Amino acid sequence: MSVAMKTDNDLNIPPIPANRVLRVAIDDGLAQMKLVGEMQDGSIKTMKIPTAIRSASSGGVIDLSGDLVGMYETEEGSRFVCSADLPGEETRHPDFHVSQIDRVLTRHTLIEAGYTSTDLVELLTALPVDEYFVSGQVNRARIERKMDNLRRGVSIIGGSANMPVVSEARVGCQAIAAFFDYTLTEEGNSRIGVAPDSVAVVDIGGSTTDIAVVLRGKTIDQGSSGALRRGVLDVHAAFLAGLTKQLGFTPRLSPAAMDRAVRTGKIVLFREEKDVSDILREAVADVGSQIMREVERKIGNAATMDAVIFVGGGAGLFRDVVKNWRGVEIPADPEFANARGLLKYARARG
Repeated sequence: MSVAMKTDNDLNIPPIPANRVLRVAIDDGLAQMKLVGEMQDGSIKTMKIPTAIRSASSGGVIDLSGDLVGMYETEEGSRFVCSADLPGEETRHPDFHVSQIDRVLTRHTLIEAGYTSTDLVELLTALPVDEYFVSGQVNRARIERKMDNLRRGVSIIGGSANMPVVSEARVGCQAIAAFFDYTLTEEGNSRIGVAPDSVAVVDIGGSTTDIAVVLRGKTIDQGSSGALRRGVLDVHAAFLAGLTKQLGFTPRLSPAAMDRAVRTGKIVLFREEKDVSDILREAVADVGSQIMREVERKIGNAATMDAVIFVGGGAGLFRDVVKNWRGVEIPADPEFANARGLLKYARARG
């Protein structure tokens, strides 16, 4: 399975006492699962994998010894297979964040990161802006529904991996989590002193682009905040359509192959590497311009804001589109901003 990870202690956090509950933040996106979490040895694991899952009825994966790989069963009795090397189900549906597939993907991400049955995990996740808030209020029913879903059981079918124990599940707001990444140190202390008057966070995810305008570090300008129905998966679709038009057939790209294609502008066809960067650039420019027009409708040109921060998997992909805005900041590894912020906030909360 294609897994991108960093095993160094990126956050430089002091060692964790043995047997302590480990805080693990997972930004469960519709295109990628991003994890930033404490490990028993005191290090911080940073990892991302494609959001790739399908019903086990479509067929599983076995290793060369005959053992099942990546197959899970929920307490409701549904079975799923997680593999970045197989075509997955469509994740863009309204209830993804409270679904069995999200629960299975979250557990699968923990296992891929190296957590085992000896680890007690406090799971930190989030909802998109338009699910976290409804009618000007915090959507507590949705939050409770997601927490309840994540606490429910998932077991491994076959293989040698052990399921970590989720002791608690907490849910925040995705773009606001990225604000905490911007304003807090790794230990959870304030990084910028006096809170800025206004900061806009633009979180470009798989299916949506979340916008959160934070005022004085305390309140949310809901009139300027919200969610746009465009994201990285729209680039995938436009890119695949462009490939189909040029090639005369639709190539079957696994999630891992698609991830490589949008990072490198290259695919492998008939055992030969093919440069398709021109098709990718056109797809990125088209979707990116749509996103930026919608962002501008929400926050204008942001001339009076203290900062406009672009995060999420799309922040890097749309870097050439975003750079035309003045005053824009893109943090290092922007796709991990939400997960980092969730962990920092948990540390600040104590």
